[in-house]
Amino acid sequence: MPLPGVRRGVSRSGARATFRVIAVVALMVRLVHLWFFSQGTPFFDPAPWSNPANPMDSGEYDRWAMQITHGDPWWTDHGQGTYFQSPVYPYFVAGLYLLLGGRTILGVVLMQAVLGAVTCGLTALLARRLVSPAAGWMAGGLAAIYAPGIFYGSFLLKETLAAFLLTVALAATVSDLGEGTRRRLVMLGFLWGAAVAAWPLLGPLALVILAWLVARERGRASRVLAMAVLMAGVLLAVLPCTVRNLVGEGRFVLISDAGPRNWQVGNAANSTGTYIDFPRDPVKPLAAPVSAVFWRQYIRKLNLFSAAREIPQVTDFNLLRTASPILRLPLPGFGFLLPFALAGMLLAWRREAGWWRSGWFPLYVVAVGYPLLMAVFFIVGRFRLPVAPALMVFAALAAKEMHGLMTRDRWSGWMPLRGLAALGIVFLAAAACNRPQALPRGAYPFHHTWANYHLRLGDAALKGGHRDEAHDAWTQVLKVPSSRYHQQANEKLRRLEDTSGRSLP
Repeated sequence: MPLPGVRRGVSRSGARATFRVIAVVALMVRLVHLWFFSQGTPFFDPAPWSNPANPMDSGEYDRWAMQITHGDPWWTDHGQGTYFQSPVYPYFVAGLYLLLGGRTILGVVLMQAVLGAVTCGLTALLARRLVSPAAGWMAGGLAAIYAPGIFYGSFLLKETLAAFLLTVALAATVSDLGEGTRRRLVMLGFLWGAAVAAWPLLGPLALVILAWLVARERGRASRVLAMAVLMAGVLLAVLPCTVRNLVGEGRFVLISDAGPRNWQVGNAANSTGTYIDFPRDPVKPLAAPVSAVFWRQYIRKLNLFSAAREIPQVTDFNLLRTASPILRLPLPGFGFLLPFALAGMLLAWRREAGWWRSGWFPLYVVAVGYPLLMAVFFIVGRFRLPVAPALMVFAALAAKEMHGLMTRDRWSGWMPLRGLAALGIVFLAAAACNRPQALPRGAYPFHHTWANYHLRLGDAALKGGHRDEAHDAWTQVLKVPSSRYHQQANEKLRRLEDTSGRSLP
């Protein structure tokens, strides 16, 4: 029996057409963006892969993938016997390096553009199944031009892969094809296990959704069998990480052991709510979960999550978007998405009498549970990307319902007013989400990495006799919000001008 809350009689050919059109449009947008972005930023190689001093996550994943492809498949970051970070993304990068014949950052980001485009198509199918064909086009169109999705896919970062795996798992869960078969349950378990292995924060959410699937089975024997089959699928995806951790250090670590460090970053007494590396100020005692300090910090982090600003950490959306003509357009971001998504959650809750038994339940678990779990640790902009597809389905429902309120029974006088009132409430919420917001003091200063990279790049270009390249690199430093780096860059540019026409030292 298919899931209640999933629309029946939907044309499969129409669904395929929606998926293809959205995916192609999303891919074209991403390819145009990469064409210009790759020439305007140093993202292709932020530091040599063999340089252990590279502080960026992209460089760390690059080094890890190179170690794997050079005959050390058990290598793990930080020299630990257990995985500090999830190994799924580094092995994904390493697989592409092997498939493409060597280290190619361009190849990885092009594949991520494909994954991002497929994620957009799956988002459209989710909305189409749960709401209507029109909502499918709305959700897919929003996903295709969602600015953070385009931006974060341009870097060696795991969020694009995590968003793809989570969306695949959600789409398979709400599918009405072959429900209840053992093969489908194994597949569902494996998909949720793969999503958790790539993004361990999803673990509690996956357990809730899998328990819900088990509870829907009729009869105790069927439930026991369903639970066993689902867990078998999960173990197929997760167990290799656990076995590696046992072999490496003899400790039981399910996937990775970054949790204690992330807890420290987000809950120390001198935490900011976002990422801070404590470079000079020592870590102060952790706030106990039962203390008022902890809950004040928790509310602050939920506030950071709901804000429109993409909080930087290893990448800075506001600083780097100028390198892409696509991102310079007024494309929708999180501040546009969240108000409509919240309105859609309320609408789905009201219109679905048994939403906890319907196809909406997994989306509610992800859309509500993910921010609550994320705020336990710390908030940065790129961490919000995996939850965006679920929010887009709710946003499409809200947009469709508001359109209906404003166009249905237009001569009765009240329906358009109700629609306009609902739209006004959403825009007020959007204004609240897009409020001016300063970064917390001590937040990860990405612009230091950007400035230092271009300062060194200019020095190397000048040493090699390339004055124009040196000038361009030092000019890039003037884009960062730091008078100290502006002073260094201007000094180098003045020296370059003073030596114009002379032989290089």
